[in-house]
Amino acid sequence: MVSVTDTLIIDLPLSVDPPEFSQIKVFPNPVKDKLIIKILNHPYISDYKIKIYNPTGLEVAEVLLNNPETELDIDLFGSAGIYILQVLDHDFQVVDTRKILIE
Repeated sequence: MVSVTDTLIIDLPLSVDPPEFSQIKVFPNPVKDKLIIKILNHPYISDYKIKIYNPTGLEVAEVLLNNPETELDIDLFGSAGIYILQVLDHDFQVVDTRKILIE
């Protein structure tokens, strides 16, 4: 049996001059047990949030990115399926949207 996992890499621009970025890594994808959210340049986005929505559009998780690494137990999400992950900035504006697969 072959198993393939992926890491979502989300680059967030923080400033233009000089150019600075923060990066959020979300893995594994697909996820079976725990979803890990890891942040590089953490202090710059400590007031950002991640929201996760189930296939029917119901919010199942909200994470304030105030730690460099966070683990989410997917048992709280409910059933398997394709979930939507949104990154929101300090003004609650969506800055990125990705899909994650829960097995």
